[in-house]
Amino acid sequence: MHKPKATMRKTFSVVGIITFSIVAVCIIGWLLTRIVTNSLFQSNHPEDQQLINNYAQHKTEFNQLAQMLLQETRLLVIFPDSGNCQIEDEKLVNSAIDEKCKEYIQLFKLLGLNWAYSGPEPIWLTASSYGLGVSGSEKGYVYTSQLPTLDGDGTLVNNIEEASELLLPYFRHVDNNWYIYYDET
Repeated sequence: MHKPKATMRKTFSVVGIITFSIVAVCIIGWLLTRIVTNSLFQSNHPEDQQLINNYAQHKTEFNQLAQMLLQETRLLVIFPDSGNCQIEDEKLVNSAIDEKCKEYIQLFKLLGLNWAYSGPEPIWLTASSYGLGVSGSEKGYVYTSQLPTLDGDGTLVNNIEEASELLLPYFRHVDNNWYIYYDET
């Protein structure tokens, strides 16, 4: 049996309206995310000088943390807010039961760090992040002996706040192998 043409048109019309509505909601959501993360959050990162002052005040602890992370063979990610560290087998361990994780969490809280990725150089230490993974930004510290070459992966600048229209991420030298960085996703 065949459906009458009027019923088929009504079915196609309903399907078309639903499809259009879904696409419209997705586009509006994407646009709002771009607007919110780019206009509201971008200025909420600490200024370069704040990060530089924090580094200068805690230089010994920053260097201690870098040496610990460079020697670490099992650590991947540190989450100070939750008190967890992710280790090689991607298992989360809590600082309440793991002494090494506890030491990292204490240092991160002292240094005002949100999270970090550890592995071979460079070491990324995030001080602030805003937005979503698909449309956001982050600012923090990088420890590396390899940065000055960059090889088309970022721009070395004198002041991150004044940098624009350059290849991201931006890096600003602080001291020895320490830099501050800004990046967007």
